[in-house]
Amino acid sequence: MKIKIFRSLWGCEGMDFEYLVPKLKKEGYDGIEGSLSDVGKDPQHFLNLLKENNMDYICTVYTKWDDYQSYNEKDLDEQIEQYKVQLSRARALSPLRVNVHSGNDYWSFEEMSEFFSQALKIEKESGLTVSHETHRGRALFNPWTTLRLLHKFDDLKITADLSHWVVVSERMFQTPREMELLKFCSTRANHIHARVGHPETPQVSDPSAPEHSEYVDAFYSWWKMIWESQKERKFSETTMCVEYGPVPYLQSLPYTRAPVANLDNICSLQEKSLRRAFHEWNKI
Repeated sequence: MKIKIFRSLWGCEGMDFEYLVPKLKKEGYDGIEGSLSDVGKDPQHFLNLLKENNMDYICTVYTKWDDYQSYNEKDLDEQIEQYKVQLSRARALSPLRVNVHSGNDYWSFEEMSEFFSQALKIEKESGLTVSHETHRGRALFNPWTTLRLLHKFDDLKITADLSHWVVVSERMFQTPREMELLKFCSTRANHIHARVGHPETPQVSDPSAPEHSEYVDAFYSWWKMIWESQKERKFSETTMCVEYGPVPYLQSLPYTRAPVANLDNICSLQEKSLRRAFHEWNKI
């Protein structure tokens, strides 16, 4: 099994793609992940640059939000319709895979079930490789509801962003019951968002700082659990997106709002650390 590491376009706003794409290639990334709006009004130009640099694209779509920072209230039927539209637009871009921000956190289990019953049919018809992100504010915002949905829908696959779950649960997973839950969820994880958080924040200030080592070690143990499952499922490659965000996700100083660390450096160090850890694990 090989590894492909992607950089999220989150935090790269305002950068010209002709500068950004070769820059990220030079830094070692295998591809870029971003939403339909992230790739701009001329997505073909973006895709051409990726091709020139031998990089892949992962597309993110939204069923409720128009994009990450433009929340709009939508009922279940409206979200299904938006999913159809965005998935159709994504298909035109021929992405390696699609990551979905799906549904509402406040829906009943019955509403969530109805949503995924329809959504899974739509994505099957699309022919795209799709996984739904474990993200706050969405249907898969907590591990316990996600577990119930995974048991109900055999075809439901997830993008594992475990930083959200440690915040929602306000704890690092360590009990036998919690580890069994993570082990089962790992069998449905087809994509990983590689960001380290802890019970009070979805993003540590700098994963290379020694004060965060216990959280870094925990996340790597969970990611390795997913790698093990993917290897057992005969995956030819695992995909991981380095998704550390800018201020206010990245902690800042009071008054000036100056970031406490350099976002590019954090992402670059994470990419290199992931690759080392994967190759060491893959030798075993």
